[in-house]
Amino acid sequence: MLFTTITERLAAGRHSPRREYSPAEAKQLSNADWAVASVFDVDPAVSAEYPEALLLALHKRGKADAYVMFLYRDPERAKPIIHEAQSALSFVR
Repeated sequence: MLFTTITERLAAGRHSPRREYSPAEAKQLSNADWAVASVFDVDPAVSAEYPEALLLALHKRGKADAYVMFLYRDPERAKPIIHEAQSALSFVR
Protein backbone atom coordinates (compact mmCIF):
# COMPACT_ATOMS: atom_id res chain seq x y z
CA MET A 1 0.00 0.00 0.00
CA LEU A 2 2.82 2.44 0.84
CA PHE A 3 4.48 1.70 -2.52
CA THR A 4 1.30 2.69 -4.37
CA THR A 5 0.97 5.89 -2.33
CA ILE A 6 4.60 6.89 -2.97
CA THR A 7 4.24 6.18 -6.69
CA GLU A 8 1.05 8.24 -6.94
CA ARG A 9 2.71 11.20 -5.18
CA LEU A 10 5.76 11.16 -7.46
CA ALA A 11 4.01 10.46 -10.78
CA ALA A 12 2.73 13.16 -13.10
CA GLY A 13 -0.20 11.03 -14.24
CA ARG A 14 -2.08 7.92 -13.29
CA HIS A 15 -0.22 5.59 -15.66
CA SER A 16 2.49 3.85 -13.63
CA PRO A 17 2.88 0.23 -14.69
CA ARG A 18 4.39 -1.96 -12.02
CA ARG A 19 6.03 -5.35 -11.83
CA GLU A 20 5.99 -7.39 -8.68
CA TYR A 21 8.85 -9.87 -8.51
CA SER A 22 8.25 -13.48 -7.48
CA PRO A 23 9.76 -14.42 -4.10
CA ALA A 24 12.58 -16.28 -5.91
CA GLU A 25 13.30 -13.25 -8.14
CA ALA A 26 13.26 -10.88 -5.14
CA LYS A 27 15.73 -13.11 -3.31
CA GLN A 28 18.01 -13.32 -6.35
CA LEU A 29 17.72 -9.57 -7.08
CA SER A 30 18.51 -8.28 -3.61
CA ASN A 31 18.13 -11.01 -0.99
CA ALA A 32 14.66 -9.52 -0.33
CA ASP A 33 11.46 -11.31 0.56
CA TRP A 34 9.41 -8.99 -1.64
CA ALA A 35 10.23 -6.55 -4.44
CA VAL A 36 8.27 -4.40 -6.85
CA ALA A 37 9.22 -1.84 -9.50
CA SER A 38 7.21 0.84 -11.25
CA VAL A 39 8.02 3.22 -14.10
CA PHE A 40 6.26 6.53 -14.56
CA ASP A 41 6.43 10.12 -15.78
CA VAL A 42 7.70 12.29 -12.95
CA ASP A 43 5.67 15.17 -11.57
CA PRO A 44 7.60 18.34 -12.52
CA ALA A 45 7.35 19.45 -8.87
CA VAL A 46 9.53 16.44 -8.00
CA SER A 47 12.06 16.97 -10.80
CA ALA A 48 12.02 19.49 -13.61
CA GLU A 49 15.28 18.07 -14.98
CA TYR A 50 14.36 14.37 -15.25
CA PRO A 51 10.98 13.52 -16.77
CA GLU A 52 10.91 9.77 -16.07
CA ALA A 53 11.58 7.47 -13.12
CA LEU A 54 11.77 3.92 -11.93
CA LEU A 55 10.81 3.31 -8.30
CA LEU A 56 12.07 0.10 -6.72
CA ALA A 57 10.80 -1.16 -3.36
CA LEU A 58 12.49 -3.96 -1.43
CA HIS A 59 11.30 -5.64 1.76
CA LYS A 60 13.15 -8.03 4.06
CA ARG A 61 11.06 -9.50 6.89
CA GLY A 62 12.35 -8.45 10.27
CA LYS A 63 14.96 -6.14 8.72
CA ALA A 64 13.78 -3.16 6.68
CA ASP A 65 12.04 -1.67 3.69
CA ALA A 66 14.05 0.18 1.08
CA TYR A 67 12.81 2.51 -1.64
CA VAL A 68 15.07 3.67 -4.44
CA MET A 69 14.11 6.06 -7.21
CA PHE A 70 16.11 6.28 -10.42
CA LEU A 71 15.50 9.48 -12.39
CA TYR A 72 16.35 9.63 -16.10
CA ARG A 73 15.73 11.36 -19.41
CA ASP A 74 16.30 8.54 -21.91
CA PRO A 75 15.00 5.07 -20.96
CA GLU A 76 17.28 3.22 -23.37
CA ARG A 77 20.40 4.88 -22.00
CA ALA A 78 19.17 4.48 -18.42
CA LYS A 79 18.40 0.72 -18.60
CA PRO A 80 21.99 -0.58 -18.35
CA ILE A 81 22.88 1.95 -15.66
CA ILE A 82 19.81 1.04 -13.59
CA HIS A 83 20.47 -2.66 -14.06
CA GLU A 84 24.04 -2.23 -12.83
CA ALA A 85 22.94 -0.15 -9.83
CA GLN A 86 20.25 -2.71 -8.93
CA SER A 87 22.90 -5.41 -8.66
CA ALA A 88 24.56 -3.37 -5.88
CA LEU A 89 21.35 -3.03 -3.85
CA SER A 90 21.06 -6.00 -1.54
CA PHE A 91 20.16 -6.90 2.00
CA VAL A 92 23.07 -8.46 3.86
CA ARG A 93 22.80 -12.21 3.71
